[in-house]
Amino acid sequence: MKESIGEKIVELVSPLVKFYLSEAETESYPYAVYDMDVTPYYTKDGVYRYSADATVRLFGKDFDELDGLWTKIEDALMMMDQGYTSTYTGYSKTCTEGVWQIEMNFNILQFK
Repeated sequence: MKESIGEKIVELVSPLVKFYLSEAETESYPYAVYDMDVTPYYTKDGVYRYSADATVRLFGKDFDELDGLWTKIEDALMMMDQGYTSTYTGYSKTCTEGVWQIEMNFNILQFK
């Protein structure tokens, strides 16, 4: 079940931008990568939900283009349904050597 949180993230973000787990497999901009830490929650009957702290990092050279993509990614991940809930927990924007990075953080819950 926990794998499906990552699958859901990919399903929602991949149509918007080149999207990879942990490390980019491209050198062209823009692209995004994601990481997540998943915690299971148990009852006496077993796992009843998973909580994932997910980070999406968006990279590009044109800030205006990234700003538009950032909004689309945020909207997509906040509209999760069918057993998922998502909370936006923060962001940061940095520029290093002409490459912008926008980091977005989410907490995503998946119920059995």
